[in-house]
Amino acid sequence: MRVRAYVKWGLVAGLVGLVGYAFGVSWAEGALATADGAAPASAAMHVVRALLASAVFCSVLVSLAVLHVASRPLTASATEIRGLVHRMIAGDFPTRTHLTGDDEVSLAGQALDRLAGSLETTLAELHRERAVQGQSLEGMQEGVLVLDRDGRVVMMNPAFRAMLLLGKEAKGKLLMEGVRHAD
Repeated sequence: MRVRAYVKWGLVAGLVGLVGYAFGVSWAEGALATADGAAPASAAMHVVRALLASAVFCSVLVSLAVLHVASRPLTASATEIRGLVHRMIAGDFPTRTHLTGDDEVSLAGQALDRLAGSLETTLAELHRERAVQGQSLEGMQEGVLVLDRDGRVVMMNPAFRAMLLLGKEAKGKLLMEGVRHAD
């Protein structure tokens, strides 16, 4: 929320400078147009324009400085979130952003932290279930074979491999290929 306020005030300062320049020039032109003599009025108008242009330039610089300072926390938080996403893609789910606050970037970071925790829990459960399933299949005396939709071997237990004299390399191949090359 604080970042938004800084950005708003930075933009307001820049706009005030521009509006001030526009009104200042038109006011100065009106005031100097009533003066006697065109040469002194145009010289004075030149000075007024230069002063107002300097004021606008300074207000724009101040606006940019405020925006730069205000954007630092925002970019730091966004960089932290991007790093977390890359670590999650690599499979590092225990990492967290630990962002606090109620601005949008912090809330997004907190949501990613919850997502990472949920994925970590789900993957741990899947690994446990797969280990139990593998132990059950390995211990069975009956032959078990699992094929995919295309007829390729997804899984087979040692009892099935022993019945058809297949090696572990049959996994991923069509069942008939594995049986033919079982020599």
